[in-house]
Order: sequence, then C-alpha cells, then structure tokens
Amino acid sequence: MQFRRDIPGSKKIYPFYIQASTKADTVEVYEAPIDAMSGATLRQYKHDSPWRSVHYLALGGLNHQPIDYFLQQHPEVKRVSLCFDRDDPGRNFTKTVAKRLAERGYIVQDAPPAIGKDYNDYLLAARRLISMER
Repeated sequence: MQFRRDIPGSKKIYPFYIQASTKADTVEVYEAPIDAMSGATLRQYKHDSPWRSVHYLALGGLNHQPIDYFLQQHPEVKRVSLCFDRDDPGRNFTKTVAKRLAERGYIVQDAPPAIGKDYNDYLLAARRLISMER
C-alpha cells in the first residue's frame, strides 16, 4: 500500500520546477514530478527540440495556485501545455484550467499522455518500444 501526503507546512504555491535553459515562452504542466521528468525524457527520445527548450512544472496534485504563481513570475510565457493524467480528475481539471488560461490570453494545448494513465506510463511504454527496435 502506498502512503502519500504533503509535509506539514508545505506551500502548494511553490511547485516542482525544471527551468528551461533559454528564455522559453512555453511551460508544460504535469500533476506530479515523476510525470514532468518523464515528459522531459520523452522530449529527449523524440529529438524534436532540446529537452530544456520548455519549462516543466509539476503541481503535486490538481491545484491551479502553482500555475498562477509560475505565470506571474514568468511573464514571457505565452503557451501552456496541460499534460495531466488521462483519468476523470485529470481530464476534468484540464477543462477547468484550459478555460481559465484561455480567458487570460494564453495559448493552451491539451496534451494528455498518448499511452497509459500518465506520462510515466507513456515513458515506460516508449522505452519498451525503443528497446524492441534495437
């Protein structure tokens, strides 16, 4: 059985964050740090752009406060890619956040994982495919 909880006194406004290496205009937002790291790894596998060409943000759940704080601190960001889980809570949260951000003028992309429930599942499936090709 897994037991997960927040440390008393932790502030959800401060998310897990991997900064882009350049002044990026895009942030990819995930539910959990493992998913953000998996998204970064998938970008490396795809070779479509440098993995540090975007910001990676993990909320530690489904909470809009870290997104708002991040965007406030990074006015250069104009594009938000929502990479939430492919389950009912993730899909519902995507709709809510996408609407809020679009109303504020952001370009929003809905980007659930192509395979599996979350981006870590997607990464594991991609790794299996890559190893089978070798």
